[in-house]
Amino acid sequence: MSIIYIELDEDMEMPCPCQRCGEWFDLHNGRGSKSWYPGTVICKECSDEEREEMEVEAAEQEEEDDYEEEDPDDFNPDTCPECGSDEAGAPICSQCGCLLVDQDDD
Repeated sequence: MSIIYIELDEDMEMPCPCQRCGEWFDLHNGRGSKSWYPGTVICKECSDEEREEMEVEAAEQEEEDDYEEEDPDDFNPDTCPECGSDEAGAPICSQCGCLLVDQDDD
């Protein structure tokens, strides 16, 4: 077994290495990792990077959700064009009162 000598700040009460970058930090100044190493304390700098990455991923996911196209298989010809309620065969929408029968079909 070999001994590793590391220069640490004398101010550190509980020195520990960051799981991600390997830099030594005082455990009191670390932050819990939520994405990279769940259940592990990492240094503040890596924690800030992780948080920024998570925010970018959340924003991208939100954009994907906003621009998600409707599935063409979901088309239902019996829905009201005004409110979208299912009114199979009804001449008038029971939700909004919209006429569902074309005047040209007479």
